[in-house]
Amino acid sequence: SVEERKKSVDLFTNNGILNTHSNVQFGEGGAGTFSDGKLNTLVKDNYGRGREVLETFVKFGAPEEILYDNKPHIGTDKLVNVVKNMRECIDLNKYQVVSVGTTGSARKLIGTMLGANTIKNEITAHAVGTIRLYPNVRTIFEISGQD
Repeated sequence: SVEERKKSVDLFTNNGILNTHSNVQFGEGGAGTFSDGKLNTLVKDNYGRGREVLETFVKFGAPEEILYDNKPHIGTDKLVNVVKNMRECIDLNKYQVVSVGTTGSARKLIGTMLGANTIKNEITAHAVGTIRLYPNVRTIFEISGQD
């Protein structure tokens, strides 16, 4: 759980003891849970998906300001509880994980640990997603990626 993960992160931060199965990079909520909670506003989102994501975050405890701030930010202190609230809402008897994909700097390690179906760098993931939404796009600029 994200609560246990927070304890593992605090133990590492305070005492240098690393839990290889629960840390800043690995565990419930993904690596972003312990980032600073910045969000992409998707101002050119013609489908309203970005708004739906922001509304979902608010539904589970994020501050309402993320719905209108031009640089929405949840913050790690609040994001941990948002992730916990989302998990508690999911009926685990009703849903089954059927596929796992990993991206980011630890994609190979985490993908191997999870038996991921696909392991891709972030640029490839962005390209595939963009082309699916905008089939005629020919150029994608990915700035500040980790890969």
